[in-house]
Amino acid sequence: MISASDKDTGGDIQVPADYDGSFGLWTQGNVQNYLFAFHNAAHERLPFIVKDPGMEPLSEAEKHVTGERWHDIEVGRNGANLSMKIDGALVAETKDPTAESLPGGRVCFRLRGTPDAQASAWFKDVVIREE
Repeated sequence: MISASDKDTGGDIQVPADYDGSFGLWTQGNVQNYLFAFHNAAHERLPFIVKDPGMEPLSEAEKHVTGERWHDIEVGRNGANLSMKIDGALVAETKDPTAESLPGGRVCFRLRGTPDAQASAWFKDVVIREE
């Protein structure tokens, strides 16, 4: 997720002390963000970009391109323009169609498995840049 902030104030996200990891906090709660999902075949979904709250679809890839190996993932935002590259190939891009795109905010990584398997990931060489 990028540009994650409180939807009412545009400020810091308030995560309850008893947060159980459920997705609703990020998609239906008081958090606004652009969510980029790229390794979600277990959920029978192609890579996609949505806007929250509300899981508003913005763009979806044409096919699955990730597997259980290292991938170079790049997500970007330039104003209202959003894009996702996997291993150097552009898989999804869009422009936020609303009058106002989200303000700046936090970058979040969220992992959660399926009922049958825990999720896991390794992150290497994370780069956040502003141009």
